[in-house]
Amino acid sequence: MSRLTKMKGENDIFSGISFWNKKDLLAYISALMTRKGLTASDIDGKNAGYVEKGTWYQIQSGNNPPNPKTARRLVFALHCTIDEADELLSFCGMRFVDGNEIDECLRMCIQKGIYKWPEVQNSVHEALSATKSNSF
Repeated sequence: MSRLTKMKGENDIFSGISFWNKKDLLAYISALMTRKGLTASDIDGKNAGYVEKGTWYQIQSGNNPPNPKTARRLVFALHCTIDEADELLSFCGMRFVDGNEIDECLRMCIQKGIYKWPEVQNSVHEALSATKSNSF
């Protein structure tokens, strides 16, 4: 089954990828959480702000793959490096798109070690404002 959903104003992050790998995604998330000393409360809930509890439950139960916005938030919730982010997104059946303003800004945040979601959002909004795009 192919997921060809586009987020408003950006390239198709599903281009060339047509599935999500539930088993490997869940194992990878678990391994990252263990390696980085993260708990579910570091990812979901009001204080963390990355992923809503219901969405987090759906991902953990394997019922639904994360949508593009949630997958990107997981990258930051899990404090992924660029390589880890690429692998995590591939398990979701997605990828960062070269030349996409949002994805380029997200990569820059990862490289600079900016993981707090409000700071990531500010960086993206500043970058999009500079290019007069507002599709984040």
